[in-house]
Amino acid sequence: MAAALYPTPFVQGFREHTGDALNSNFADPQESSQDAITAGLSAGGQAGAYPLTAKLNRVSSANSTDGVRLPASKPGLVRFIWNNSGNSIRVFPATGDAINGGSPNASVNVANNNLSILICTAFGNWYGALALA
Repeated sequence: MAAALYPTPFVQGFREHTGDALNSNFADPQESSQDAITAGLSAGGQAGAYPLTAKLNRVSSANSTDGVRLPASKPGLVRFIWNNSGNSIRVFPATGDAINGGSPNASVNVANNNLSILICTAFGNWYGALALA
């Protein structure tokens, strides 16, 4: 009878672990969605806009001045925004970021009944196809 093979035991000692890989997987889940979002009051600008934490987002309620806010730019992030609110909405970048090479912190309008896809390929800027109002 052959001897059983077991994996080598855990080797004790100090290791350099930053946790970056684990943190980025938890911070931006690959398959996340949020339905029936009520856009935040944009009268306060970025601060009043609803923060988008999921990858797939459906805005179902908003006034024409309400908005949502993208997370801080990080290469590889993608956000899908389906506006089904009955009004156009404002999409803000995170503080200091820009959308499609525009001014930092400036919002863009997304028309009702449209899907917008925004991607980040470099820190500081989101790019995407926006169904503009």
